[in-house]
Amino acid sequence: MSYSNSIADRLTEAQKAKQAALEKFKNRPKLDEAVQAARQEAAARKQAAQEAKDAAAKQAREDRRATEKLAREVAALEAAELARRRAAAEAAARRDAAEKEEIRQYEVQAKRDLMAAMSRARSRRG
Repeated sequence: MSYSNSIADRLTEAQKAKQAALEKFKNRPKLDEAVQAARQEAAARKQAAQEAKDAAAKQAREDRRATEKLAREVAALEAAELARRRAAAEAAARRDAAEKEEIRQYEVQAKRDLMAAMSRARSRRG
């Protein structure tokens, strides 16, 4: 094909080439039924393998999510137990402090009573 050809000549040559390729395609040898069946079987196995892989990935995601959820629940329970223990310890500390304060007040009152009794005893003696 030379560059001096007109567009019409080029279109005609392209059409002829297209027709020749179409004829070549139509005249190609047909696939053997055994080969075709083997290809279909291979495609079916490939699809089944992909589906199994997808199912395994989905199960892994679900397992991971369940494990994460369980871990969050365990952490929440541990935090609640820690808070309960801390509150119990604080309540016990408050009770102990209140008891100590009550004992201290009794001791102070006893000292006052003793001082008053000693003062009365001195004033009676003398």
